[in-house]
Amino acid sequence: MRIVLLAFGSRGDIQPFLALASKLKDKEHTVTFAAPEVFRSMVEENQLKFTPLAGDPEEISRLLNSAGENLFLMARKLWRYALQVENEIVLSASLAIQDANLLIHGFAFTDIGHQLATLHGIPDVSIQMFPSFAPTRSLPAIGHPTNMPGNINYFGHWFNAQIFRFIALIGKAFLNDEVKKLLPRSNPQPFELGCDQLTTPLLFAISPSVLGDPEEWRNRSIFTPGYFFLDEPDYDPPKELKRFLEEGDPPICVTFGSMINQDSPRVIKSILAASDQLKLRVILISGWANLPDDHSYENVYLIKAIPHSFIFPKCSTIIHHGGAGTTAAAARSGKPQIIIPHIGDQPFWSDRMYSLGVSSPPLKMKKIDSNMMVEALKFTTDPKIIAKAFELGQKIASDDGLRTAIEIMEKHYQDFKSQALELDLSRRDLES
Repeated sequence: MRIVLLAFGSRGDIQPFLALASKLKDKEHTVTFAAPEVFRSMVEENQLKFTPLAGDPEEISRLLNSAGENLFLMARKLWRYALQVENEIVLSASLAIQDANLLIHGFAFTDIGHQLATLHGIPDVSIQMFPSFAPTRSLPAIGHPTNMPGNINYFGHWFNAQIFRFIALIGKAFLNDEVKKLLPRSNPQPFELGCDQLTTPLLFAISPSVLGDPEEWRNRSIFTPGYFFLDEPDYDPPKELKRFLEEGDPPICVTFGSMINQDSPRVIKSILAASDQLKLRVILISGWANLPDDHSYENVYLIKAIPHSFIFPKCSTIIHHGGAGTTAAAARSGKPQIIIPHIGDQPFWSDRMYSLGVSSPPLKMKKIDSNMMVEALKFTTDPKIIAKAFELGQKIASDDGLRTAIEIMEKHYQDFKSQALELDLSRRDLES
């Protein structure tokens, strides 16, 4: 098959799609990876064809984090940015899928991706990194309170889907005339809520041991095949890092990934002060975060980036922001977690890990101080937390999410072809 993947977001959003693309290539499919320009080298290092999309994920992260917890301000900033780049994104996405047999798209392309696939007459598959567009009573919806009655959970999922679709519809109205011609006149939806069978398969790239088995998803085109991990088995760490790991007890690992937040320096100082008080060693992965201008703490190793699959298993506790990709890697490592959610789906993952018994209670970024971090670090030394984290890691490691997902996609492609052939034969019978 000739397959195009449309992906947008932070590194954590892109990496699972890159893992999928690499596995599809190994199965001798022809794969084109369409993503923002900042990820070109990352894609091409994996010997994949790259097509750039407009937009700057780092700028989006900066805008969202500058809004703090103000959802209205967050939505307004994101909306203004989207209006600036949406024409270029749709145009570049449309060009990317020329001659494709199958389109795979992530959350940002749930609506536009399906419309483009419909226009080109090809099947599409929706890959999501958090539960969305699939109402269930057993899990809270993103951005909604936890520990609520099942019917309220269900409504939260339904409500989120309606808001997303409304925004997508309004966004389409702001496209210029040239780009509007690239889309169907109608506004086809990839999956209608409440249908027994979904036209577009909805795959959550998440382990079933994390999400469970919601009753509402059974016997529908909703799947939880497992996480999509992009491992780097040949990674050779710097000599200084090797030496640091060999010099003492397993360190804690701190990473806020692609988050850019004005509170990061203060929070990191609190973490370092707490670890210093408890005589803990620290590996600090800077990522996109704003770091303190200076720190005098001993036993701290600073590095810009490092594969999570390499470093997390070598640490004692993982402190992170709760991004979907980082949470997945931390859970697979079998290590206890401390999660400090920033935005979006991160509060959902922090609550999920706590409910599974593998992390401390979620911490609010605005309230963090060194005393709070000391208590959280002590919490994760509980033998019960350590045992549950190890058990969850073993379950996740036993999944084969990529293989299962590709089998679903290949079957969907064949079913689509068979259905198209049947429709064509029926049309010919009517014409004759």
